[in-house]
Amino acid sequence: MFEDDYKAANDALSPSGEAEQRTLASMRRSMNGADKKPRRLSVGLRTAVAACLCLLIAAPAVLGAVKLASKPSRRMQTAEPTEYSAVVPYAETAGDYSEVFEWLRPSLSDHDQVKNSGGFSRYYYDTEPVKDINSDGIPTAAIIEPQSATDYSNTNVQVEGVDESDIVKTDGRYIYVLNEKGVTVLAADGAETHVVSYIPEEEMPFHDDDCGRIFSGMYLAGDRLIVIAQEFDRSPLYYRYYFESIEDTYPETTEDADGAKPESTDECYYCFSRFSGNTMVYVFDIEDAEKPVRISSLCMEGSFNDSRLTDGRLYVITSYYPDTEVYPNDPATFVPGCYNNDGERKLTSVGNISRIGEGGSYTYIAALDVSDPSAFSDTLALLGSTDTIYCSGTSIYLTMSNYEEKKEIVRFFTDDDCECTIDANGDHEGTLITWYEKTGICRVSLAGGKPVLAAQGLVDGTCLNQFSLDEYDGHLRIAVTKSVSHWVEQALEDGGEISYFVDDEDEVNAVYVLNSDLVTVGRLEGLAKGELIKSVRFMGDIGYVVTFRQTDPLFSIDLSVPASPKVMGKLKIPGFSEYLHGWGDGLLFGFGQMADTETGGTQGIKLSMFDVSDPTNVKERTSLHIKDIDYSSAEYDHKAILVAPERGLIGFPADFDSYAVYSYGDEGFKEMARIKLGDSEWFGAEGKGLYIGSCFYVIDVAGTAYVIDLNTFELSVKAEF
Repeated sequence: MFEDDYKAANDALSPSGEAEQRTLASMRRSMNGADKKPRRLSVGLRTAVAACLCLLIAAPAVLGAVKLASKPSRRMQTAEPTEYSAVVPYAETAGDYSEVFEWLRPSLSDHDQVKNSGGFSRYYYDTEPVKDINSDGIPTAAIIEPQSATDYSNTNVQVEGVDESDIVKTDGRYIYVLNEKGVTVLAADGAETHVVSYIPEEEMPFHDDDCGRIFSGMYLAGDRLIVIAQEFDRSPLYYRYYFESIEDTYPETTEDADGAKPESTDECYYCFSRFSGNTMVYVFDIEDAEKPVRISSLCMEGSFNDSRLTDGRLYVITSYYPDTEVYPNDPATFVPGCYNNDGERKLTSVGNISRIGEGGSYTYIAALDVSDPSAFSDTLALLGSTDTIYCSGTSIYLTMSNYEEKKEIVRFFTDDDCECTIDANGDHEGTLITWYEKTGICRVSLAGGKPVLAAQGLVDGTCLNQFSLDEYDGHLRIAVTKSVSHWVEQALEDGGEISYFVDDEDEVNAVYVLNSDLVTVGRLEGLAKGELIKSVRFMGDIGYVVTFRQTDPLFSIDLSVPASPKVMGKLKIPGFSEYLHGWGDGLLFGFGQMADTETGGTQGIKLSMFDVSDPTNVKERTSLHIKDIDYSSAEYDHKAILVAPERGLIGFPADFDSYAVYSYGDEGFKEMARIKLGDSEWFGAEGKGLYIGSCFYVIDVAGTAYVIDLNTFELSVKAEF
């Protein structure tokens, strides 16, 4: 039971990619006492919070599992996932709230069982007075006209017209910078760049004053500035149980965060409670950027997962996990809801709740009309955990990690390294377990600005990231890596078990084409056996897939006939690209690493420009191995890199303390500027780059703007804020 809860708790936490690189420094800063205000946590800290939460929840299980052998994780791609839930073949929409509760019941424990066992689990009561429930209304959406094109860059997004949140945004006149202290508004006046206004964090109120907060990102939409933040429980991680004496039952949990023992009563005690958090959305009127005015503060239950802005609608996605006390007669205890600007909670209506998998967590989607942000207009609650999120503009696609498991009794030989060989004459007997990794996919239609579950499907393998998916001409294309995991479990005399590795089959890659009902209509399998997908880019009828083990094969794939995708060309070169971007004029830009052709070890950042004018004969026109830059966050976060073919510019963070600007032209790649960023409380500083007119701005969100003259590529000014 505890392991199920631990998996579900992990599932409810969804830290962003860019937070991962800052986790260690954030924790060090906290331990060193550099940050005395627990609410002021940096934008990238969600992973640290999640890691701490998982560690604290998992600790009792680790201590109590001495005799249990863990599943093998011979390689990263074969590790046991957070939650492998069987895909429901056809998504079910709830008929009433009691049906929703029945879906949740397997993940809950009866209160009496918990009371008697002292176990760690959510529990439910049989009866409780039914509370008033408000269902969400559906106001008519007002579409904001997109801004007219001007000479400035924006956040690097996957799909044109579908914006993604970022911590630095510009409208071509002002630059908005989000950090843990609030939003700074800069007038982008070249050498005269200066601060014109500031929105302190105090202007963005908490929904729950006992929570800490992480600012996740922001959007600009006409004369609206939207800031998204996540609230998290900063009190001790508690569950609620009834004990006659908490000290007798769990003496190690009798102290709270300040070292004080909780009051002992005959009723509940807080010990290890689970809180999935709240996601806050703040909307400001910035018609006068020098005097921003907050016009709305909204709360959405669940920890922040991702968001998109398209056609005047903001779609926010959270992971919601019901709190510890669940009552069958009170849907408010197990169904997510939203709070409007007046603080009124509106529960998701039963017609907007569907089950897409098993488990105790929801994927929760809310839509906000940016022109009328007083309340979320529509919500959709999907019972089941999801991973990758891709938005085409007309649909949101959600992926789920799944598996198919097979078991059989075998005989085997083993060695001292816990590896084994299956052999009918073996001197040991055990259970051979084979896991086939799968990816479940849900399509959520955004027609009319209302999220509605439209289809559900399943493919073999796992996808790398959002760029592995692409919708085109009514079809979804998805690139996956397929791997099979094997191990043998042998029972021990003391009741425990031990696991032995069986050498895994080589990975192999595939591209599947699905129709709008998510039925597979075309497939290309057997791609690059023994290699892993490192990057994907779909461009119209052509898909480009980079795989890697020691060298980098770049495949061009013909998708013009959805039923029969086929390889058109293949280029094998040293290193690999982790991000691909169409450059225009038959060119494809690649950003990644140079690698040793014998060992596959990385050797520093590599820039590549591929000639794809003839997809059957792809060539690397030119490349540059930057030996003095070992790492860039742009390798895993596409929003960290600026790719501007119209200006011939590429900008990206370099290691942990610099920002590099390169040009591309007839002479290939050339370094034009490298800005050494200032000291930071992090283990390094990291900049965001953008251009406006004849100036290039490197923004260190810690409080410095570096302005580069694009005519000379010299530093014009270093402006503090």
